[in-house]
Amino acid sequence: MKWEREFVDMTGYRTQVLRLEQSELAVLQKVLLPHLKKTRAKYEKYRAIHDSGEATEKEDDMFFEAMDELSVLESFCKQ
Repeated sequence: MKWEREFVDMTGYRTQVLRLEQSELAVLQKVLLPHLKKTRAKYEKYRAIHDSGEATEKEDDMFFEAMDELSVLESFCKQ
């Protein structure tokens, strides 16, 4: 695992990228799976409240926060 700088053609900016070996990725995915399951359950809970139309502002915030977190975790664990 190491950080590398990568040039982005369209913008001309450099960005940092974390390079992982396949074995490192497998270990990280295994560690993140329980968190992914909890986040998915949290998302479903707040989605049901949001969809019912009776969500408070805080519950809506929790719904969108869980949606963002779930998106990141799912995309990472699919790699």
